[in-house]
Amino acid sequence: AQESRGLGDVYKRQVSTQSTGDEAVMEVYSIPYLDSPTPEEFYNDFFIPQKPVILTGVLDTWPAFQKWDLLYLKNTIGEKVHSFRYGRGKHYVDMKVSDYIDSVITYITEQKNTFPPIPDLDNETVPYMRHFSIEQKARVLSEDIRIMNLFSNPKNFWVCNYLFLGLPGTRTSPHFDKSSNFIAVVQGTKHFTLAPPGKIFGAIHQAAQLSVCS
Repeated sequence: AQESRGLGDVYKRQVSTQSTGDEAVMEVYSIPYLDSPTPEEFYNDFFIPQKPVILTGVLDTWPAFQKWDLLYLKNTIGEKVHSFRYGRGKHYVDMKVSDYIDSVITYITEQKNTFPPIPDLDNETVPYMRHFSIEQKARVLSEDIRIMNLFSNPKNFWVCNYLFLGLPGTRTSPHFDKSSNFIAVVQGTKHFTLAPPGKIFGAIHQAAQLSVCS
């Protein structure tokens, strides 16, 4: 496997300056790229020490990478009802996935907002499809995901797959995640800001939680 470091892919650590009372300093580190790692390499070098890594050459073998687009998802899970979040999470609307995807297509192609309106929000706010449980709502999609290929003994691990779908500009507030995250971007791009344990974003990282991310 080959490893390279990208200057644009970084995570930050906030350093305490209690002795001086000055503002905290953010140290910036590059995150390595790892191309088509073996299960042993990924497990020993990154999973066990809990180090962030950008994996390349992994999605190429996933059926999801070849099959998943808006039309495929509409035809496969369109009749499922999901609770879609508006804004920072104070407003939710239940609707069919097919209706959401139709509104996404209209928003992209016609720059027209046809999502259900929320009285307290302006018309520019659009909903975000998050935490759509593939195991509970669409097990057929799980056949297209090959995340367990990263492990030599996959039966020893438990993975919960979620589908996220949003328009450009969708944001998630900084938060703690209790488990290790694997993010597979099937279409489009996604920006992350990562920080290791410590006092960050005005909160203390809890011992049972592994990362802070946004």
